[in-house]
Amino acid sequence: MYCIYCGKRANYKFKNGKWCCSKSKNSCPEIKRKIINSIKGKKRSKDFKKRMSILMSGENNHMFGSGGYWKGKKRSPEDIKKFKQSHLITIKEIKKRYPFFYKVEDIKAGSQKNLFKVRCKNTKCKNSKENNGWFELPYHKIYERIRQLEKEYGNEANFLYCSDECKEECSLYNLRINLSENNNISETDYQTFRKFVLERDDHVCQFCGKLAIDVHHERPQKLEPFFALDPDFAWACCKECHYKKGHAAGTECSTGSLANKLC
Repeated sequence: MYCIYCGKRANYKFKNGKWCCSKSKNSCPEIKRKIINSIKGKKRSKDFKKRMSILMSGENNHMFGSGGYWKGKKRSPEDIKKFKQSHLITIKEIKKRYPFFYKVEDIKAGSQKNLFKVRCKNTKCKNSKENNGWFELPYHKIYERIRQLEKEYGNEANFLYCSDECKEECSLYNLRINLSENNNISETDYQTFRKFVLERDDHVCQFCGKLAIDVHHERPQKLEPFFALDPDFAWACCKECHYKKGHAAGTECSTGSLANKLC
C-alpha cells in the first residue's frame, strides 16, 4: 500500500480506510510542504499580532491555567516560578519516559535544575565520550535528539554537540537514515560513516591489532537499523575477525541467522 498524499510506502491505516506514511495526516512530508507553502509570504495583521502577544505572555499564557482558581486573575512571578519548577524533568523521569534515548546517550544531572550533562558527538572534542568529557545543555535542546530516537518517524541523527565548531567538524553531522523507505542507507552516508570509524580506530583491528579494512556493527543492521550509522556501536576490524566475530556460521549475526529473523 502507498500513501495517498505523497505516494511513499504506507505504514498506517486511518479509520476512514485511507493509508498514510505517517501516524497522522499532518505528519506526512507532502502535507507539511503544502501547509508551509500556504502560509509562506502571508502578513499578519496588527490585531492578530496583539492577540497572540497577549495569549503567549507569561501572566496570560494558557499553560498556566485559564479556569477554576486562576480564572480572571493575574499570575505573579512567584506563581509562574512555582509552575515551572513543578514541571522540571529529572533523570529518573527521562529514564522512564525515554528508555531508548537513555540507553543510547550518556546523561546525568547538571549544575542546575533542568540542566543536564551529556557527551559531545565530535570524538576530537574534550567534551566527548572518547575523552571522558561532559558539557551541559538545557532540556529543550536535548529533546530534539530524544524525539529523533523515540518517535517512529525519527532518525538516528541530530547528535548532541557542545558548539557549532564541533558540529561542523564532525563528519557525522546531519547523516540520515531514511526510515520511510525500508531503512535504506545511501552509499554516500555509509562510506562517510565507514571512513569515520576506521580513522577513529587508526585502521587497527579492535580484536587482534592487525590492519583494519572492515567495520563491524555491534548491533546487527537488519535488526536494529537505528544504530546503523552510530559509531558508538561500530568497530574497525580486519576481514578475518569480521567474519569470526560476527558473520561466521552459528553466530547471532550470521547471514543464515539474520535471514530467518523478521523485523
